Amino acid sequence: RAPPPNPALALLLTNRQLHSETRSLLSSRPLCRPLRYTLDVAYLQDCTLWPTWLSVPQRASHVDELNVQFRVFNCPADMWMMEKPSRGMFHIGNGAPEAIVWVFYHLIYIALAYGPCGRPITVGRLVLDFLPTDEEDIIPLGVSRHRRRRLSDLTNPRDFFRLWRVDNRPNPVFDPTDFKTHAAAAMMCFVERELDMLLGIGADMFRYGRIIYENIGEIEYRVAGK
Repeated sequence: RAPPPNPALALLLTNRQLHSETRSLLSSRPLCRPLRYTLDVAYLQDCTLWPTWLSVPQRASHVDELNVQFRVFNCPADMWMMEKPSRGMFHIGNGAPEAIVWVFYHLIYIALAYGPCGRPITVGRLVLDFLPTDEEDIIPLGVSRHRRRRLSDLTNPRDFFRLWRVDNRPNPVFDPTDFKTHAAAAMMCFVERELDMLLGIGADMFRYGRIIYENIGEIEYRVAGK
């Protein structure tokens, strides 16, 4: 396999002065360690994701830590991609996962296969951090308005999580009366559940989970940095 092209080759071949200055700059530039990238992802209520690379200190084929922060927003009326996305995006057909699952999967796939600079990257630790929303009346991922109203009466975290069907696992980190955290907590549980299913590596899912196994060392889930 041929070695990757040197991005500074054009400068090195221009003339002796630029060659000398370029070599001096490259030799004196230390490699950032640990190397961390940051990717911001806005999830709109029409079930679309809007990713933006916020921090790429250096181009590299391996990143020690990739921090992906998710933020949830209401969708402006003129930006809706479909009439009723909350229904169609959560329908299951032909034994495949819901359409919304593929939206999150392709986000991870593109981040690994192309990185911020159009080249594949491997990641030592993938941190998925789901941030509380600052907007009013945000409905958590996949939760109807009827179930959203029921949340206001909850005082037990176990009941809070049961509404999202996430194995009835209580978690003291999340306050069931803190509605700014509800959307973030629900999205975290949803993504964790679907990624666990994907990484089960069944016969049907192997080709999809392979890139995660080969390119990521470990995955850490957080809500509001915890």
